[in-house]
Amino acid sequence: MWRLSRTQLLSRHVLEIDGRAVGSVTLFSCFVLRDGHSNRRVSRVNVPGLDGLEAWSGTRPEPFTPIIDRGEAARFIFTPCVGEDFNGAGFRYFSSYVSIAERAAFALDPARTAATHTLERTVTYHGNMDVGDTAEVVTQVRPNAPGVWRLDAQLRRAMDGAVLAEITTVKLLATH
Repeated sequence: MWRLSRTQLLSRHVLEIDGRAVGSVTLFSCFVLRDGHSNRRVSRVNVPGLDGLEAWSGTRPEPFTPIIDRGEAARFIFTPCVGEDFNGAGFRYFSSYVSIAERAAFALDPARTAATHTLERTVTYHGNMDVGDTAEVVTQVRPNAPGVWRLDAQLRRAMDGAVLAEITTVKLLATH
């Protein structure tokens, strides 16, 4: 784990099986605090105790943004459940944005979703939701190589259109 800035950290995680790397995750994390009582307004904060982390000296990756254009797209509406999708502090679990995108992909093409597994996923988070907010997911299928299904999804707060997350998922046809 390395420090990127006063409020941001970078961490790398590698999953190994019998000493062989089979997956990796790079996380850019920032810590936030509510600005008032709504999850719609947050401010980045410094986390005490992490000041001593080594500064990241590598190249900082460019921000990722999937391509959501004005072309044909599938729309999916989802209302999060307070008991499953929010943590004890009342923030929406960021991992549940991926679950919403997966539900949208399933609604778009259930058979294809069932016949694939995720190879790669990139997620950029932009915002949070309050209990009772509804999410709209706009999903576009991108040109694919044989056996590959690439989906770009943008999750928006339905009430005001604010972009909450952008997700690109690359799926491979499962081989049984």
